[in-house]
This record gives sequence, structure tokens and C-alpha cells, in this order.
Amino acid sequence: MRNKILKTVVLGALLSMSATAFAANPFELVPTTNWTYDAIGNLVKAGVFEGYRDINFSKSQTYTRYELATFVGKALANEEKASAEQKATIDKLAVEFKGELTNLGVYAAATAPKTVTPAVAAAPEKVTITGDTRFRYEHTKGSSDDVNFRTRFVVGVDLGDTWKFNTRFVNSNNITSYDGNDDSGSSITKINLSYVTGKMGDVGVMFGRMPLALGKGLLVDTDSNWDGAKLDFGSKVKGQVGYARAGDKKKYFFTDITTNVTKDLDITASYLKDSNYNNTGVDQVIQNNPNKPHYGEIVAKPKYEAAEYKAWTVGFGYNGLKNLAVVGEYGKNDVSKTKAWMTGVTFRQADRKKVGSWDTSVTYKKAGNGFDPEYWSTADATFAMEVNAMNDIQGIEYAVDYVPLKGALLHVSYGDMKNYAGNSRDARQYFITNLSYKF
Repeated sequence: MRNKILKTVVLGALLSMSATAFAANPFELVPTTNWTYDAIGNLVKAGVFEGYRDINFSKSQTYTRYELATFVGKALANEEKASAEQKATIDKLAVEFKGELTNLGVYAAATAPKTVTPAVAAAPEKVTITGDTRFRYEHTKGSSDDVNFRTRFVVGVDLGDTWKFNTRFVNSNNITSYDGNDDSGSSITKINLSYVTGKMGDVGVMFGRMPLALGKGLLVDTDSNWDGAKLDFGSKVKGQVGYARAGDKKKYFFTDITTNVTKDLDITASYLKDSNYNNTGVDQVIQNNPNKPHYGEIVAKPKYEAAEYKAWTVGFGYNGLKNLAVVGEYGKNDVSKTKAWMTGVTFRQADRKKVGSWDTSVTYKKAGNGFDPEYWSTADATFAMEVNAMNDIQGIEYAVDYVPLKGALLHVSYGDMKNYAGNSRDARQYFITNLSYKF
């Protein structure tokens, strides 16, 4: 009996020694061609190791199994920062280095059952509040300077089943007078956006007081105050069509199409037409058509205001060059028989999330008088709307954007502009700088 027990003990010891002998040596070098290098490298790039100051991983450097296991252990500790796909990668790495992690006391803790109730997907926030604030200085040749401070709050409400409601409150304060008016210290608060968005099958729907942009912005580039509705549709060829009333009280029909010719090149086409006529009352006139009743008599004839827009544009955008984006657009307004075009180049891209990021751009603009008489292509400027609108203008704009801190953007632009005839810079040449912050 004793001999049988002794044999069993010896056999068990030998098997234990064999298992240890054939296990991977934790100090064995792992070749850089092993899949674990790419897996850990991708996790580092994704920011999963954020917070660890000693992370200095290089896929070209050879590590031992123990060293690689320490990276995996830190990834397990930061797993809440990972996406579902990244978590799957971390789990696969944990299985690969199970032995090393177990010796470190990591694997057992990471894989132990949690004594909590099953996770339930968190319901999305029903109400969100975001906003921005901006301080701006603006100078336009031939006019007084303008200093303005603006704050905007956007309230978003999740209505469920893809439907959302958004409204924006704006408070604008003029610190100095502008446009020759003594309005320094004046303040105005208003709602310039209030709309609902959602999906009906594959068609997107928006209605209410909404923003509107067409093509590359040559004809319409506004972020507020269009009361109406529009539909969005398509995937490879994306389109929108709608009907709305703008600030000039006219009603507009618009449509816009965008398609990607290649992954770097897109083409746009847009169309804008206002209500043909606005009835503004009646005129007393002599009926001079012998084929109509009351010939030669004084009759009441409706008085109309002629249409201003029956315009179309075609444009393109190209992003196939490193750190360089090119845009261009050409258009014509058939009411005034005027044409316009612009082209611009942007180098790099400022990102509010990345401190120190920046971009610079150069844009040439030229438009005849009457192409955009209501200034729908206007960038956000308080004085001399025609400064940035595509109407009776020609010249070059130079601009720089810089991110001094997360969420902030410093913008500086100079427009070396003249009127279309080229004989005056008044109300055209400008300098604008502003500092904005989104929260």
C-alpha cells in the first residue's frame, strides 16, 4: 500500500514538473512578427492606456512575454475606456498571456464573476444642453469698427424612435456702435433655431425654423432662420429638397445633390428659386390692352415685387492631397443674369479637441451685382453683410484658425476685397478676429 502511494506521489510530481517545463518561459523574447504586437499597438493608438505615463510601446522593439503581459494587464485595468471591438482584443490578449497574468495576480481578478446585477443598456439622455460663446472684433473699410460678444445655448430633446427636437437661444451684445448707429451697449435675445428631425423609412425629415446650406456655400450658407421643411434622401447620391420662408419674407424652393465620384472627390449641384412675385398692394393704371375688358379705362392692377432668385450652382471638393483640401463652385442667377464663382485651398485642419492644431486657407471670390442680393451666402458677420456675401464683390480672403485650448478656436481673417467693378474697397475690405469656445 505504501509503495502504491509513493508511486502516485512521484508520478504527480513528475507530471507537475513536466507541465512547468513545457509552459512558455515568461522571459522568452516574443518575435515582433507575432500578432500581439499589432494588437497592443492598436490599443495604444486608440488611447486605451490613457493615464499611464510610462507607456512607451514600439512595435519595432522586441519584448519578453512578461513585458507584453504588463501592457495587457494595464489594458485590462483601463477596459472601461475601450470599445466593444477593443475589449474583444483585450480578452484575446488576456487568454494568450493567461499564465503571466495569473502569476501577476491580474487574470483571476479580471475574469472573476462580478457580484452585480446584469448590465442593462443605459437609456440615452432625454435632454441635452450645449452651447458656445464668442468674442469678436470686426473692421470694415469705410465703416466704424464693431466689437461684439455672443452666447448661444442649444437645447436638444430626444423624442424617441429617431426623432429629435432642437432649439437655440442667442444673446448678442454690441460693445461698440456699428453701421453708424449709436447702439453700443445694446443687447438682443432671440430664438433663431427651433426644429424637429427624424426618419420616415429611408428619408430624413426636418421641419421648423432650421439651418440651410446648399452646395459649397456659394449661393446659400446660413445656420438659422429658415421656416419650412426639407427632405433628405439617398446614400451614394445624397439629395435634399425643401420649401421655406426666409428673413426677407419670401418663400423659397430649393434642392441640392451631392455625389462622391471617388473617395476623395465629391461633386455638388444646387438650385434656389424664390416666390415669383410678392403682392404688395394695387396700382391705379389705364387698361391699354384692346383685347381685354375696360379698354382705355382706369382699373386697379395688382402691384408686384419681382423675384430675385432663380439660381443654380455646381461645385466640387477634393481631399486627396495630404493636409490639403480644395473646393470650388460656379453659379448663375437667371433673374439678374449675373454669374459668380469661388475657389479655395485649406492647409491642415484645426480641431477643437486637439490643442495646438491649426489651419490656414486662401479663397478667391467673384460675383456680379444681383447674384445674391439678400446675402444668403454671408458668413456670420454683423456689419456690411456684403463683406462675405457673393454679391458685387471680387478679391482674396486669407484666414488662419488655431486651437489654444480644448474647445476653443481663435480665428483671424483678412479680405482684400473690392466691388465687382474693381474701383472701390469701401464696405468690402475687412479684417475680422474672434475667439470662440464650445461647451
